[in-house]
Amino acid sequence: MSPGREPSLTFLRIMSALLVAISVVGVIFAGALMFGTFPQMYTNALVYLILLLVLVLSMHVAFEASRGPVQVRRKAVRFAREFPRYVISTMMIEELYNYLVDQKGGPTSEKMCFAYGIVDDETNTVTPCGKLLPDMSERSWASVIGDPRSVHEALSRIDRHLPDHALVLTCHLHPGHGPGSVVPSSTDRRTHRDMERGGYPVIGAIFSQDGYVHFFSVGVKFDLSVTGGGVKRVGKRTFRINS
Repeated sequence: MSPGREPSLTFLRIMSALLVAISVVGVIFAGALMFGTFPQMYTNALVYLILLLVLVLSMHVAFEASRGPVQVRRKAVRFAREFPRYVISTMMIEELYNYLVDQKGGPTSEKMCFAYGIVDDETNTVTPCGKLLPDMSERSWASVIGDPRSVHEALSRIDRHLPDHALVLTCHLHPGHGPGSVVPSSTDRRTHRDMERGGYPVIGAIFSQDGYVHFFSVGVKFDLSVTGGGVKRVGKRTFRINS
């Protein structure tokens, strides 16, 4: 599958036939005007016919040209609402956790990152396969805000690879401890709802300082499968990374 869609052979034949027809009618019309052989009624009819053919051709070409991008965007939205199954490697979970808890010697505060992945609509599965690290414009113990330009660049990079690749995880650290610290806040849910409405097949992942992680969504139902060792399930969608 590709973002665009190549014109079919039938479409090319239709365009060729229409162009030939327009050329023939144009030649007849030009001769009629030059030699005055057609009455005014026939001349007007030819004008209308030429305009109609040009209009049909233009609309058809415009429709075909627009179908590729529109199809891609609708595909992303449709897939995000069909109960996808997320298959997440424990190595990916540990990689995301290690990045988020690395405070570079500074005070413990919230931190964020994204994960992109492969979307397979035939099996209805989403597999995270790499992380994206946008800059953060504001960080504190209670919140984190991504730099708008850096976040936009990260999302634009992913959009160039739709629909086979997409943003699939939004991750951030809650600098608390225990499974109660990874419950999404009202701000987390509001922010995630905006991502879902943007058409991304995305779920959220909240990590704690001591290795708990909880996966969540707001308006999208999903299945979750975590594969590999080193991570223990402690709730329906909550896990503990073994230290």
